[in-house]
Amino acid sequence: MDNGLIIEILKEGEGTTAEKYSIVTVHYTGTLQDGSVFDSSLNPGRDPFRFTVGAKQVIEGWDQGLMGMKVGEKRKLTIPPE
Repeated sequence: MDNGLIIEILKEGEGTTAEKYSIVTVHYTGTLQDGSVFDSSLNPGRDPFRFTVGAKQVIEGWDQGLMGMKVGEKRKLTIPPE
C-alpha cells in the first residue's frame, strides 16, 4: 500500500467481513521490528480488544489493516511508525 502498511494473511477466515463501522473483537500481539513483544491481548488476565473499524478509535494501520477481514482470519500487519 502507498502508506507503507503491509498486510499478510496468515489464515483465511469465513463468514462476515469487517467493513467501515463494523464492531470487531480481536486478539493481537504487538511486536517491534526486532521481534520483541510490547503488548498482547493473549497475556494472562487480558481480554480480546473490541473497537469500531474506521471510527478512529485505534491507530490508522489497524483501521485500514482490518478492513475486509473475515471471522476467524489471522493477519500480520506491518505498520510504519509514521
